[in-house]
Amino acid sequence: MGFPPGVAQEMVMQAFKKYEVLTRKREAEIMREEETKRAEAMTQSSAPMCVDLQTCRTPVHADKKERKASSDLASDAYNGARLENYTWSQTLTDVDIRIPVDPSITAKDVKVDIKNDHLTVVVLKPERKVMVDGQLLNRIKVEDSLWNLDKGSGVLQINLEKTKEMMWKSVMVGDTEIDLSKVDNTKNMSDFDEEAQAAIQRVTYDHHQKMLGKPTSGQQKTYDVLQKAWDAPGSPFKGTPFDPTKVDVSGDWN
Repeated sequence: MGFPPGVAQEMVMQAFKKYEVLTRKREAEIMREEETKRAEAMTQSSAPMCVDLQTCRTPVHADKKERKASSDLASDAYNGARLENYTWSQTLTDVDIRIPVDPSITAKDVKVDIKNDHLTVVVLKPERKVMVDGQLLNRIKVEDSLWNLDKGSGVLQINLEKTKEMMWKSVMVGDTEIDLSKVDNTKNMSDFDEEAQAAIQRVTYDHHQKMLGKPTSGQQKTYDVLQKAWDAPGSPFKGTPFDPTKVDVSGDWN
């Protein structure tokens, strides 16, 4: 007994779309990491030489665990933290978990169990090791969550779709929490559905057109309709050069 017609295809398409979103997010993370490295390099190269060793000494943090779990705005720990067994990042809509594994293992060498309030990850090779096992801080959408392991990458990636748009202090209950006052709460374009993305792009385009003194998308559609009707049978403008200002709809043509 299989799926009803079209259901299997829809499931595959959703998985492809989700993977595409993950790829775009990873590319954005890499870009942020490169920008951070360039900024650090510029700071180091422009920093004056220190003569007084007492005033230039870098303070040492005794609590290594707290330092690992501090909010990190770069790379894999964007809006998240680096912990002992994994690194996590997040947006308002989802959580990305990256677990380092032996590059030789494949998907069949790991066991990932994703539930709406619990996550278990066990690596079976080269020796059995429980990487994650516990209650999630908040509930997730299991049907929209997935995991991936590219052969030879050495990284098991898990994406959890949140049920509510909100920032998490941690992934698992009991883990060291991050400071939510230091996270980036902006919403990525890829987090919006296609209709919302189209609306945002239209508003952005219209604003740009207005700044240039040109017609917006709505005005352009009206312009196209007028141009087609200009020489239509019965039109009072038939045979004359097209001039949209003679039929001013919005008052913004001049």
